[in-house]
Amino acid sequence: MNNLSKANPKTEIVSGLKPSYEELVIENENLRNQLLNSSTSEDNFQANNKKSDIKGPRSDNVSEVQHNNDLIKELLYNHSSPLNGKYTSRKVSQDNKMPGIKLTEKEICESIELNNSLMRAIPFGINIVDEEGTILFQNEYFKKNLRVDAVGQKCWSIYLDDKTQCSECPLRKGIQTGKTDLYETSGVQGGKTYQISHTGMIYQGKKAMMEIFRDITEKKEIKQKIKLLAHSLKSITDCISITDKEDQIIYVNNSFLETYGYTESELIGKNINIVRPLEMEHSKVRDILPKTIDGRWRGEIMNRKKDGTLFPVLLSSSAIKDENGKLVALVGVAMDITEEQKKKKELLEAKESAEESNRLKSALLNNLSHEIRTPMNAIMGFSNLLLDAADDEKKTYAEIIKKSSNHLLKLIDDVILISRLQSEKMPLSIYDCIPAEIVGHVFQIFKKVDLNKGLKIKVSIPDQHKNLIIRTDEDKIVQILTNLVSNAVKYTLEGSVEIGMNVYDCVVEFFVEDTGMGIPKKELNKIFDNFYRGELALNYAIRGNGLGLCITKELVELMGGTISVQSEVKKGSRFYFTVPYKSSANLNNTFA
Repeated sequence: MNNLSKANPKTEIVSGLKPSYEELVIENENLRNQLLNSSTSEDNFQANNKKSDIKGPRSDNVSEVQHNNDLIKELLYNHSSPLNGKYTSRKVSQDNKMPGIKLTEKEICESIELNNSLMRAIPFGINIVDEEGTILFQNEYFKKNLRVDAVGQKCWSIYLDDKTQCSECPLRKGIQTGKTDLYETSGVQGGKTYQISHTGMIYQGKKAMMEIFRDITEKKEIKQKIKLLAHSLKSITDCISITDKEDQIIYVNNSFLETYGYTESELIGKNINIVRPLEMEHSKVRDILPKTIDGRWRGEIMNRKKDGTLFPVLLSSSAIKDENGKLVALVGVAMDITEEQKKKKELLEAKESAEESNRLKSALLNNLSHEIRTPMNAIMGFSNLLLDAADDEKKTYAEIIKKSSNHLLKLIDDVILISRLQSEKMPLSIYDCIPAEIVGHVFQIFKKVDLNKGLKIKVSIPDQHKNLIIRTDEDKIVQILTNLVSNAVKYTLEGSVEIGMNVYDCVVEFFVEDTGMGIPKKELNKIFDNFYRGELALNYAIRGNGLGLCITKELVELMGGTISVQSEVKKGSRFYFTVPYKSSANLNNTFA
């Protein structure tokens, strides 16, 4: 190229003879056309789809060279020349004459010199090598960056770190003039990666290859980081979505697709509201987009899966802006918090239960203090009176002491029983029994008790079930019915208390119904709690320790049954509980 840089009418090409007019025209055309071919080589890469590289995979992103291509074209077309930039768009005819254009040798040489000057001035590396890899030409940009004049040396000894020719070197396949290929080569100039365009041409009268070098090391690193980031977004367990300024979805990760049940094609291009509940139009959701554009938004909302399932998410959204602060996109990170909310609810319930337990403990101490003190005072007081009492008074005092002792014993038994029921698994005594007889037995107990004036005890047993035999724990059923009837008698000042039973599929339902005070609706879900006593009990000063219904519920559940209540203030209450049973042979060979 050094000879060409001094091109004049006396330039010798190969043999030392003066080049002809036609040879100068061809030389000029070659230089300009090869640069243009390099700048338009992208189409050739895509058409050829050639898979060949020197030391690394071929770049699929051919469009990255577009800036350099445009620069080449601009330099070639915008600089003045004897041909005014038109000569390169024509082909030499068979007789080596350009139709309609008359050029002198001097003009052709000046055009060649201009082409050489442009090649030296282009701001990226250009060299020309012969078929043996010897560098024939090196532009100024390359000389400055390599800090060596490489003309006359093998290209691999200058550029490659290992100083050896690559096994995939395009020179090994032979130079084809006019053909351009693009390769990525690694291990160049200290581990850098270059994108190299190779174009076959005729230079100084023989086959050569022009190489245009572009350092893409930094871009490869950036590309690798972007690839790593993209992989991270796909692999992250939270749901990631990227939307445009109109909230149209442009990206979702794998977790998003798995969580919501959509495919990627069903979401891309759709509004993010596709995952919002249809009825969710309140201000909280409407604020997400404007607040995200302003900076960021964070909060808990309900989202909807493809199958319509609603579930809570913790959403964080923020704006993505370019280096100029211009909004590019919006990114949202959503985490399914169904389990977290469930645990939060359980913790809250546990906290409330602990607080209720503390309240009940306080109530226990207060009730025990009161309930124990009352009979103990009676026992101690009348015991002292008994010492000095007349004979006719002793019997009365003894009866009072007996009743107080029984009341105190009953309280102690209840406390021990509820403690056992709630802390250990009590055994059941299962044997054959007749439910009708159990009801009758409890009825007889209360029939002999002094009741409130005007209060009647009734019994209700279906005739078809009078002889039914079942296998269950009879003692516990008696205890349950006794507690319920005692409660009913205590809260029913007049009217009636009815004890009865019904039989359904493998279940016996016992009930106690009264016409008493009833229970306020707000207290129905509390009456089975430990030591709970309703407002009516307190207002009417009805004695009790608040353990009866709690014990009753624990006993029913111990037997595998359920207990419920229906009540209305001033109209009475109906308590009923079920007991599952195994059928047994019935008296008189009848079955339920």
